[in-house]
Amino acid sequence: MAKHAYLIMAHNQPKLLEILIQCLDYHENDIYVHLDQKWTDFDGTDLYKYVKKSKLYILKDRYDVRWGSYSQILCEVRLLEEAVKKHYSYYHLMSGMDLPLKPQKEIHEIFDKSNNIEYIHFDAPEIDSEVYKRVSKYNFFASKSKKIWEKIAYHLIMALQFKVDLGKKYGLTFQKGANWFSITDELVQYVIDNKNLIEKVFKHTRCADEVFLQTLVVNSKFKNHISPNNFCDNYESILYCIDWKRGNPYVYRDDDYDELIGSNMCFARKFDINVDAKIVEKIKNHVLYE
Repeated sequence: MAKHAYLIMAHNQPKLLEILIQCLDYHENDIYVHLDQKWTDFDGTDLYKYVKKSKLYILKDRYDVRWGSYSQILCEVRLLEEAVKKHYSYYHLMSGMDLPLKPQKEIHEIFDKSNNIEYIHFDAPEIDSEVYKRVSKYNFFASKSKKIWEKIAYHLIMALQFKVDLGKKYGLTFQKGANWFSITDELVQYVIDNKNLIEKVFKHTRCADEVFLQTLVVNSKFKNHISPNNFCDNYESILYCIDWKRGNPYVYRDDDYDELIGSNMCFARKFDINVDAKIVEKIKNHVLYE
């Protein structure tokens, strides 16, 4: 059975992260964790006691990961860069607020039969025009700001760049989707080999963490290995339950347990101990003790 690497970006809720680690602890897994630099009162030391079968690696580099900024991509690439040293069959990027919905043995069996499919989510056949503007022009205000002067400056800088098009400059077709994925060792190596290109194209853009991988893939041979049910904003393409209709995204509750377990998906996002701890405990028991 081939080994998998789980890459976790965590920024709060140590109890939820502990449960996620327990659910991923399996003899054919290694777990890589990035703890946000802003999480100053947690160093991850306690996480090691929840790992009995896997190897756990907590990244020494801690980035201040902020919404919409290049720090998101930097963190993802750093996790991939660390894990690819050991070469796994699949690499799964997860948030610290996600959980698996199946025991690891079942998840491995699903991916063993996948024939090297790249589980990457795409919103639509073509990128939305507003999103394209965000990532095809230089932007020095990566995060949304409530300051009026920054809003004015952002729109002014965008307007002055009416001739700038990073897609055309680098000969790339841009694409967009969710930043959570399950991808093969060959694709991970391709990402790392192109990290300088990723930086050139996306360092001064907004929300490119949902664009950089999709863009690399559709401009490469890997576009022929994309998961089915795709280019239609379907999270089955990454074997995830994610609900944007009831939230941003919706936080699952105890009442959603049967829906999640019956979904046939491998993962779900998102959960919050402070909103509903019962659903988290039930999924943990299902995954570990069924």
